[in-house]
Amino acid sequence: MSYILLEQDRSQKWLADEIEVSMATISQIKKGKRLPTLPVALRIAKALNKNVEEIWVEENNESID
Repeated sequence: MSYILLEQDRSQKWLADEIEVSMATISQIKKGKRLPTLPVALRIAKALNKNVEEIWVEENNESID
């Protein structure tokens, strides 16, 4: 998510305000210390004009079964 914010010249504060969550929530998600709920993940994707898969991709590219 960090690279997308940089690419779009957006701040964590902008994203937090845009999707109506706290800065702490965005910071924890960005650092990988917390996973977003599905509704929050969808709001983040919409705000960044991306698909959820473009933001959170599997690190090892293995399928989830």
